[in-house]
Amino acid sequence: MSQKPPPIKVSAEGIEAKPVTMNDPQPKQVNWRRVAQLPPFQMFAQESASNRSDKDAETFAFEFAVHQANKHGDEAAFEVYAAWHEKKGCWPNETPMGEPK
Repeated sequence: MSQKPPPIKVSAEGIEAKPVTMNDPQPKQVNWRRVAQLPPFQMFAQESASNRSDKDAETFAFEFAVHQANKHGDEAAFEVYAAWHEKKGCWPNETPMGEPK
């Protein structure tokens, strides 16, 4: 009778399990360059902090957005704009990002 070799063991040692975070809210990342190109956001920026410089509306809106995001965070800054957009009522069939509802 011949002796069997020892069994081969395969394992995943050294790999740490990644926790499941399906319902954890992730901070919202806003593409402020894209937002600053939207005419409603440019109007919002102008009404919020008058553009008294010779910058074009898009450049002014982008700089305003970055300032607000640095001061309050991306999500909070965007929510202020979204609330203004809804209250303004000029674009009832559009989202604050200019997409159809």
